[in-house]
Amino acid sequence: MTGPRYAAHALLAMVLAALPCGAGAVHVVEPGSDAGMDLTPEEQAWLAAHPVIRVGNDPNWIPIDFDDDRGQPVGVAADMLKIVEQRLGVRFQAVPGQTWVEAYAAAQRRDVDVLLAIGRSPDREHHFAFTQPYVSFHSVVVVRDDFPFVPDMAALLDRRFALVRDYNETELLRAQYPQMNVLLVETVDEALRLVAAGQAEATAGNIAVLHFKIRQLGLTNLKVAAPTDEKERLVYMGVRKDWPELVSILDKGLATITPEERAAITNRWFSVEFERGLDPGTVVRWSVIAIAGALSLGLLVAWWLRRLRLEIEYRRESEARTLATERRLREVTDTIPGAVIQTRVAPNGTFSVQFTSGRLNERHDVDVQRAMTDYTYLFERIVPEDRARVTRAAMEAARKLAAMRTEYRVRLPDGSERWNMAEAIPHRDADGSVIATAYVTDITERKLLEQQLAVAKEQAESASRTKGEF
Repeated sequence: MTGPRYAAHALLAMVLAALPCGAGAVHVVEPGSDAGMDLTPEEQAWLAAHPVIRVGNDPNWIPIDFDDDRGQPVGVAADMLKIVEQRLGVRFQAVPGQTWVEAYAAAQRRDVDVLLAIGRSPDREHHFAFTQPYVSFHSVVVVRDDFPFVPDMAALLDRRFALVRDYNETELLRAQYPQMNVLLVETVDEALRLVAAGQAEATAGNIAVLHFKIRQLGLTNLKVAAPTDEKERLVYMGVRKDWPELVSILDKGLATITPEERAAITNRWFSVEFERGLDPGTVVRWSVIAIAGALSLGLLVAWWLRRLRLEIEYRRESEARTLATERRLREVTDTIPGAVIQTRVAPNGTFSVQFTSGRLNERHDVDVQRAMTDYTYLFERIVPEDRARVTRAAMEAARKLAAMRTEYRVRLPDGSERWNMAEAIPHRDADGSVIATAYVTDITERKLLEQQLAVAKEQAESASRTKGEF
C-alpha cells in the first residue's frame, strides 16, 4: 500500500506547502547586534560631509515598500528608515516619480544613493553594498482559481510566467529554471492582471505583496497555488558601492530599533483591520426589510422542516446501502495477499482516502487508521533512495491520467527491508477530482530470485570464458 498511497500523498504535501499564509510567512528580522549608535569619528565625519542622502524605492511593493497618494515612500522599509533618520540626524531625500525599473537603473548610475528594499544576488553585489537584512518572506506562485492542481514549480515550467523586470525574484527563478517561459513586465499589478486575464498562466513573488495586491485590485479569480521553493527570501537596503561607510552607519542605526518598535511596524503593515460605522437610516431600512423577511420566512419553515425530514431519511437509507456495499467489498479484498487503495484529490487540492484493504497492511505492520490521515507516516517508510523516483512516477501518472507501475523498497518497523510493486490507474471524475485505484504487492522473493539468477548467469559466463582460454 505504501507506494501508490505515498504517490497521492506526495501531491497533497506540495499543496499544503503552497499555503504558507500564516503569521510566520513574512516577518521583520530581529537585529543581530545591539551595538547601538556608537559611530566612529570617521563615520561622524562622513555624515557631516553628506547631510542629504538620496533614496529610491519601489512604488508598488506593498506593504514593504510603496508610495502613498503624495508619491512619498511608505511601508515597512520607510518606517525603518524614518527611525534611523531621526537617530542619525541626517536627511534621507526620496527621489519621487520613479518606477522600480527606473529607480534600479538610477541607483546603478549613482543618481540614487540608497534603494530602500532590495534582494541580494551575486550580480547585484557588483553594483551595491548591502545592509543587514530587516525583512524575510516566502515566495509563492499565483495562478487563476480554475487552474488545475499545482504540486510544485516543476509542474509549471512549460507555462508562461509574468514576472517583474529587475526584481530579485525574477533573477533567482530564471537562474534556477533557465527553460522558463517568461514575460517581463514593469509592475506587480501588471503581472497579476495578465494572469487574471489569461494572458499569462502564473506569476511569482513575495507572499505578502501578492496577497495585498490581489485584494487591492479586486482580482477574485486568482489563488496562491504553491511555494516556489522552501528557501526564505531576505530584504536589505542597497547602498552605492563606493559608500561603504553608509552601510556601516545604516547597520548601526537599524540595530537600535527595539523589539517593541519592530513589533509596532509589523502590526501596522501585516495586521491591518478596518472599522466601519453604521448609518442610522441604513439601520431603519434594513430593519423593515428584516421584519418583512421574517414574516415570509415563517411561511416557509413548515415546508422546509418537512423536506428536511425526507432528506434525512433518504440519506440514512443511502448510507446504509453504501456501508453494506463497502462491507461486501471489504470481505472480498481482506483476503487478497496485496493491498487495494482508492484515493481522491479534489480540484482545490483536498486529499482523501476513499478505501483501503488487503492482507499486505497486516504483513507490513501498517497502522491503517494513521496511514489514512497522515501521509508522512507512509512517506517515511519508503527508503530515501527510492522516494524521488516514486514521486516522479505518481506525478507523471496524475498529469497524463496514465497507468502507473513502479517498484520500490520500504523499511518496516523491525528494520527489515521489503520490495513492493505498485500498479495504479488514475482517472478524472466529473467534478474534476483525480481518482486513483491502486494494487500493491510484495515482490521481495521475486527480487531475490532475480538477483540469484543474475549471479548464476555471471558465474556461468565466467566459467565459459575460462574454459575457452584453455
